[in-house]
This record gives sequence, C-alpha cells and structure tokens, in this order.
Amino acid sequence: MSTSLSRRKFLGGVAAMGTCTFIPRHLVGAPGKGAGPQRGSAICGLGRGGGFDRSALAVCDPDQNRVKASLAGRPGACKGYTDFREIIDREDIGKVWVVTPPHWHAIISIMAMKAGKDVFCEKPLTRTIGEGKAFVEAVRRYGCDFGYGASHETPHPRMLRKVAVSGILGTPLTIYIRGSRRANFKVGGWRGMVNQVPQPVPPTLDWNLYCGPSPLKPYHQHRTHGSFRGYWDYDGGGLTDMAGHVLNDLLDNIGKDDTSPSEIETIGPPAHDDAVGIFDYSRLRWADGTVLVIDSGVVPPSDGADPDIFVEGPKGRLRFMSDLPGFNTRDAHGRGDEVLTSDPPRIIDELRRMPDPPNPSPLVGLPGPLAGVIHAHRTISLANLLNTSLRVGRKIRFDPVAEEVIGDEEANRLANPTFREPWHV
Repeated sequence: MSTSLSRRKFLGGVAAMGTCTFIPRHLVGAPGKGAGPQRGSAICGLGRGGGFDRSALAVCDPDQNRVKASLAGRPGACKGYTDFREIIDREDIGKVWVVTPPHWHAIISIMAMKAGKDVFCEKPLTRTIGEGKAFVEAVRRYGCDFGYGASHETPHPRMLRKVAVSGILGTPLTIYIRGSRRANFKVGGWRGMVNQVPQPVPPTLDWNLYCGPSPLKPYHQHRTHGSFRGYWDYDGGGLTDMAGHVLNDLLDNIGKDDTSPSEIETIGPPAHDDAVGIFDYSRLRWADGTVLVIDSGVVPPSDGADPDIFVEGPKGRLRFMSDLPGFNTRDAHGRGDEVLTSDPPRIIDELRRMPDPPNPSPLVGLPGPLAGVIHAHRTISLANLLNTSLRVGRKIRFDPVAEEVIGDEEANRLANPTFREPWHV
C-alpha cells in the first residue's frame, strides 16, 4: 500500500478545518510522492493560520506573541518556533501549512517540498510571475501533494463554459469581471501608507525575518499583520488578496489555464513605488484575441462598455438584468440573484437548453498536484500582470511560454525580482 498522503484526503482535511479551499474538480487527480500520513503537520504563519489544524505538531511565526497565543490552545506536544527553517528540518513533519504573507509563500513552500513534505499554500499563491514559475517547477520536480486556499466564485462559470465551448457568441470573446458585481476585489480597502514615520521594532518581532526576501525597510506596524497587503514588498493589495477567489475557475472554463495573456494594459492613478493604491480597470488580451476586462469597482465603470455586460462576442452578448425590478438584489459584496439575458434573446434560451459540455481545460490528465499548481499560478498571474502594468504605467507585452515581459526591462524586473540574500527560489 502506498504511504503517500492522498490528494482527496489532503484537500478533505483542509475543508474539515473550516478554511476555504478549492481546486477545480477536474484537476484533482493522482496523489504525488510526498510525505506519508504517519507524520504530522506544521503551520507557518499564525494570523489566519492560527485557526488551522488543531493537531499540528508545530507552529511558527516571527512574532513571539502570536506563537504563544497559538500554543495556548493546542496540545502540549505542539512546539512553537519563530524561524520556519527549524520546522523544515524536522523529519516528523510531513505537511506544512503556509499561511504567511505572500512574499514568503514560494520560498517556504519550495523548501518544504525539497525536504519531502506536502504543502498547503494560502492564496494568493505568489507575489510575482517568477515565484510562480519556481513553484510549478518544484511541484513537478519533487512530486509532493499540493493544496491551495481559494474558493469557487467566478460568476456563472457553467454559462461561461457553454459560451466558450459552443462558440455561440463567436470568437474572440470579451469577458467582464467587475468589482461592483460578485467580484469584490477589496481594492479600496487594502492600501498602503505613504510617508510613514519609522517606529521602534517590537521586542517580540523578528523584523529581519519578517521582511525576509524583501528589502529591509524601517519598521511600521502598518506593514505587518493584515495591512501588509498594502505594500508591494509583501503583496499586491486587495486585488491579489481576492483574485485567487474571484478568478479561480475562470481560466479553466475558457480553456486557458495553462497560458497567460500576451498584452496587458492597466488604467489608474500612478502607482507609488512602495504603497499599493488603486486602479480603475485593466484589459488583458490573449494571443487569439480573447479579452478579459477586470474592473476594480472603486470608480464607476470607465472602460467604455455597458456595465451590465458579462461576456460578448461577434454574434451577441450576455447581460445582467440589474436594471429590472426584482433582479437587483445583490448585497454589498455583489452577491445575490442575478438573471442573465442575451442579445439576441434566443441565445440565452439555447444556452439554458444546452447540456453542460466537457471542461475545456488543457490541464485535464495531468497529475492532480501538478495540474492544481499550474492552475493556481496562471490564475494569480492575471493579477500579477495587471499590477506590473499598473506599476510601470504602460501596456506590457508578455510571452506566455517563457513567462517573460517582452522588451521592457523595468517591467520584467518587477515580474522577476531579485531577492534579498540569502533567500532564493
């Protein structure tokens, strides 16, 4: 009997902890070659991670206060650490939950895989394109099991799949994901502070280790514990916080979760070099002409399109009926009853009669862990490319095979940054 921790059991265990975990069902396949179930687990990052896996053998955070608080509610056998490398070195640890700020996700996960451990990584998978490439290669090389913390929230995925597979709207398609409609990107909420006045580092916090691969900048409490999302050094704002959820099953439903857009243009105020701000919208275009419009929802739709359009092509469009009485019942997060209509009207009736087609994802057939990490990487790449275009203030061209920005050295440095020594992926 194989001692590998089955992928289904691994993901099921995540769900049992009450955390949001979703990799499309068609990508859940054979287990990898990771750690056996006889070994225990460890948690790195005790913000949200403090609620994970009550049977963990070890917990870790550079903030000693969080370590102490987490240990207080755990069995006596659980040991606390401030340096995750001590967890990596433990042979009795077989699974690592990576629930740190995103600038640590790839490094800790890859080190754990290299040591023969399975990994659950919270969203966003990575902060940069280069980190995502390294993450995929590590799963391919070490054959571990992999779980990813994201949920299934792309609006109307089955209808989008029918549109993509049937060609009923023609090609190329343009898809609109708006922050004002079931796509709360939290762009206005997770913003960084500019002109910070440095503060003393708390004696219980290892600030050097917290910063890790990112520049060692003066300490300010706003750069830590939740509000870290507002700084490019650690994350990419509300967009990367939520894109893993909102866009999670978009690419596989249009058959593009093994590739990336080739042109990205983001419109918004000039980006600060340290603090994340806002953007208005972005147009991401694939080589075949397919376009994804991501609207932040911070300002009224400014891309020039009808704000009720969901998807359109040369032969028609699908729209939300939010302008009719009884249908505009969404809550503050854009959730609620949304009825689709079409132009011409016959299209929506044909789509409703159409059986669900096979999922067009090109990742079907790959081992589950590898398919899952490719899917997660290509999904968060949408947000990372959007942010790269925003930060340089211009349209960028991207090679989806080499995963490099074309002809723009500044943008490519942002997509593949150099880490502070001694860290690397």
